[in-house]
Amino acid sequence: MAETSPRREGESEIAPLVFDYRSMPVFIKDRIEWLKRRDPGFSIRKETRGLHRCSATLVSHVIRGKRKLTLDRADDFSQLLRLSPREKSYFRQLIAVEEEKGPAPEAPAKRSAKRSEAQNHLLSSWLHVYVKDACRLKHFRPDASSIYRMLGGIATKRQIERSLAFLLREGYLRRTLDGRLVEREVVMATTDEQYDRRKQVFHRRALEIAKRGIATYPWDRRRESAVVLALNRTSVEELKELLKDFYERLLVFAEEHDGDDEALYQVLINLSPIGGIPS
Repeated sequence: MAETSPRREGESEIAPLVFDYRSMPVFIKDRIEWLKRRDPGFSIRKETRGLHRCSATLVSHVIRGKRKLTLDRADDFSQLLRLSPREKSYFRQLIAVEEEKGPAPEAPAKRSAKRSEAQNHLLSSWLHVYVKDACRLKHFRPDASSIYRMLGGIATKRQIERSLAFLLREGYLRRTLDGRLVEREVVMATTDEQYDRRKQVFHRRALEIAKRGIATYPWDRRRESAVVLALNRTSVEELKELLKDFYERLLVFAEEHDGDDEALYQVLINLSPIGGIPS
């Protein structure tokens, strides 16, 4: 794919998107030039002062092709370039591909009905999300018995085998040259307000796993809170916006901690009426 220059939409210049690039140096150079045009006070030296694995000298060497960017520096470069969670995920894939010298990854589709269908496709089984995320753990092995232990027996080994085969076949997981399994995308969002039976199934099973966790794990490994509120329609909408804001902050938190690999946790946000309105 040919490299693209920054586009303009009306009066605003749109940021160069990593999905449009196959050359890491060209993308980094274009993105930094865009950041400088957007913010005259932007300085690579200033922005990298608080970063441990990214310096102004290293950025210059990467852009000029004197140094290759490695995965251990991806987080700091993502912060410097102001990448969104989806961009960061693809940025890491691009680095991994260059390290392996394999074919370039496919850019994720733009947010659209087609992308929504792909998310639903992942939820053809509620188990797919858990098996996919288990591959982030440091002791992960791509066999059903190991995954069964990691997930605490939330499904049978046969179900896990089928889920693993699906994730590989559909491209949600891929094998690296050294045989490891890695994700195509880090964050998978499922909480929109469109009715979907598959999402209902997934959320019901997530609640069942949470219920079992309350009975199984000690208090210092959990956190539960429940508040019962009397609300009207206006305040319900206000509360939904509050939860939406927390959800967005949670995605940023997930991005900042996507290198953690000790254990899987799930966070559930549930708002629902308890009963009907009396006549």
